[in-house]
Amino acid sequence: MRRTTLAVLFGGFSSLVSGAATAEVDDAHVAAFFGQAPNEYPVLAPDGEHFALQRMKEDGVETVDVIRVDNGDVVASFLFKEDVNVFDHGWIDNKTLILRSRMGDPYWQEFPNVGRYHRFDITSNKVDQLFVRQELGVGREDGELRGRFGGYPVRLRQHMFPGSFDARAIVRQETSTEVFRYDMLRESYRSLGRLDGNVVDVYTDDDGNVLMAYGKPELRGRTFNGQSFLIYRASGDGEWKTAHEGTFDDASVSIVGKGPHEDTVYLLETITGDIGTLSYIDLNTGEITNVFRPARTDVHTYYLDGKNELYAVRYDDHFPQWFYPNPKHIAAQIHNLVRGQFKSMNVSLTFARDNSKAIATVSGDANPGTYYLFDTDGNKLKKLFDRNEAVANYDLGERHPLEFPGPDDTRIPAYVTLPKGQAQNLPFIVWVHDNPNGMAATWGFDNEAQFFASLGIGVLHVNHRGKMGFGVEFTKAGFGEWGNYILDDVAEGVRFLTRQGIADANRICIVGRRWGAYVAMQSALDHRRLYRCAAGIAGFYDLVGIWKFMPTRGGRERFEFATVGDSASEDRYKEVSPRWRARELRMPVMLIEGQQYRNNIGEQVMDLVRELRAGDLPHELVILDNERTDNWLTDEEKRQGFKALAGFIQTNTAPK
Repeated sequence: MRRTTLAVLFGGFSSLVSGAATAEVDDAHVAAFFGQAPNEYPVLAPDGEHFALQRMKEDGVETVDVIRVDNGDVVASFLFKEDVNVFDHGWIDNKTLILRSRMGDPYWQEFPNVGRYHRFDITSNKVDQLFVRQELGVGREDGELRGRFGGYPVRLRQHMFPGSFDARAIVRQETSTEVFRYDMLRESYRSLGRLDGNVVDVYTDDDGNVLMAYGKPELRGRTFNGQSFLIYRASGDGEWKTAHEGTFDDASVSIVGKGPHEDTVYLLETITGDIGTLSYIDLNTGEITNVFRPARTDVHTYYLDGKNELYAVRYDDHFPQWFYPNPKHIAAQIHNLVRGQFKSMNVSLTFARDNSKAIATVSGDANPGTYYLFDTDGNKLKKLFDRNEAVANYDLGERHPLEFPGPDDTRIPAYVTLPKGQAQNLPFIVWVHDNPNGMAATWGFDNEAQFFASLGIGVLHVNHRGKMGFGVEFTKAGFGEWGNYILDDVAEGVRFLTRQGIADANRICIVGRRWGAYVAMQSALDHRRLYRCAAGIAGFYDLVGIWKFMPTRGGRERFEFATVGDSASEDRYKEVSPRWRARELRMPVMLIEGQQYRNNIGEQVMDLVRELRAGDLPHELVILDNERTDNWLTDEEKRQGFKALAGFIQTNTAPK
């Protein structure tokens, strides 16, 4: 590992940084919170006799271990070649795993560098790569299809057909989408149907008939008025009918599975109202019936048992909450029973195919996760292991929900993580998440927040307008507000904490990653009196450059709509771009960049650094790379980055 630091405090602004001595955070402390946890994602085999678990060993080698349920013995262990990690894993049948590789630490990438699927026989330790077998006589279209199966756009869902281990695959073609039934053991497949457009979700019955499809524009092809659609039919040879068609920003759908009555399908949808709702649709009439709609927040997650039947949905109003469509369902009863034993905790389950066993993951604001085995034979619950017991060596904080009015009195939800036993006049950081329209922060374990809480620093997460989870209109309210209301919402959260005496107004910094890095730097300009320092991780800082790069007739219009709205122009983008206003910064700045896979540090970052240097302004550029020949970054580089960030924050939030 190599870390390069280009830094310095220049000129008269050095007085902005406290000279108080700060103890350096040790490597073990950082390692406890960042990187792959020692135990991740236990998944039961269909027969419930084994479970597969991703494990990060002390030497940095990641394996997938197969463990017997009855005695805990490891019966098989899968390891990709050197320096290749596991992206995800699951079961094809009781003796065969499906795994997917990845290269490098996805923390530094917009999209993870995901490899192809592999098949692993736990009895023979034989490994095969899927979706690459070539056969004589295979035509060009069929050969290209095999390649697409292994590509990132494929949507693969396992165990979709009763009495079979076959998977269902949704594969994007040039102008259409094809649905397949796929036998991963024999690498054989058959088409279930081809649909026009970019279909992202379907419903198939037990016989493989495609009876419902939801489509929306591809990310790269979205415009300000892109259309989504929901189509249905009552039988495999029936005529397709439209249940919904409209602008994709106005409504969304997630197809859950078999509904409560014959010829019905469960949906999570915002077609019938602003708040995300559990509903079902009648395949004969297209009528959508609401089952459960929370008062203020979206239903955002659904839970299926081993038979792919719905047993619960989740929504978060301050704390995670669940609704059971059928409380007598065996999986709902198990979930409710486990929740009863671990009150005020998050509980998620994975099931054996007959629901006779389940693995429960129990987590909370100060618990990253503990795994338990639940056996319906006697309703016994047995602890397996902790996800990451190393964090228990440090004082973990408490996470609390907040609400405050935005500058126009819009209700703004937020979460604050307070150091253990402390609640007044604290040093604070505002942590801005990396997607303006992503899922909202909620109650639960947050690595960044707990790391800084363990250092005695409070952390604020603001669910500013634009975030998902609070209804369609709340999300749409963030469109066009990148340099305006979004920054103001974050600033109001800071003012709320200082008015309450929770945060020391003179010891607050703002930090973000990717889009959050942009918000951090722009906030340091537009709300400079609120912050002592600002830091950006793998960020972008020049909206002018992005705007000019966008293709017209679609991409550029969408970008304008999402960022600054009708005011879009080069001058406006310069006003809301830190790169063009960098010389106005009046506080220490840290920029952390991962130099991965021989890529140069982006021009966006270097342009900002050049402006800071030209203005003789205090800044530090931390470039993380390593000695690997392929230069993919690892957990170690992330830890070094957070170690540098911790020192920067501690120094700049120390008492004057």
